[in-house]
Amino acid sequence: MGCDIHGVIEQRKPGGNWSACPAQIKRLSRDYAVFAHLGGARNYGVADPVAAKRGIPEDACHETHMANCVYVSESGRDGTVTRERAEKWISDGSSKWHKEGVFVTNPHHYSHSWCTLSELWRALNRIGWNVNDDYKHLSGIVGLSEKLGHECRFVFWFDN
Repeated sequence: MGCDIHGVIEQRKPGGNWSACPAQIKRLSRDYAVFAHLGGARNYGVADPVAAKRGIPEDACHETHMANCVYVSESGRDGTVTRERAEKWISDGSSKWHKEGVFVTNPHHYSHSWCTLSELWRALNRIGWNVNDDYKHLSGIVGLSEKLGHECRFVFWFDN
């Protein structure tokens, strides 16, 4: 079973609230070297991750929380989950309520974390930037947002 990375680029003016950056990358390529060096996923002792398991920041933006959640519905269809199944996930310890009765965290997501631009660059430098262009674009979006006067971070997690 493969592992994928998911995330949201967040930005804020100094002292403001975090929001999703208008430019996002919908799907990042599967690259286990990046995963290991960035967040420690698929790391078989070869990397010292720059940003492992910090969790989703408490002040993360709404879009980040929603990307990490599953909607609870009566039908449990179309990417939703029934309340009964959501409560089972919670009792198993694999999920928790985001907004009780409405959203639960996705139990298939793990190793939540976040990184700054310098940490992203450190991870990519370690593997020689020999990565898919979408990681270069990710660093470019974060860098441009910072040049525009924003604080910026990439909040991410993995799934199997």
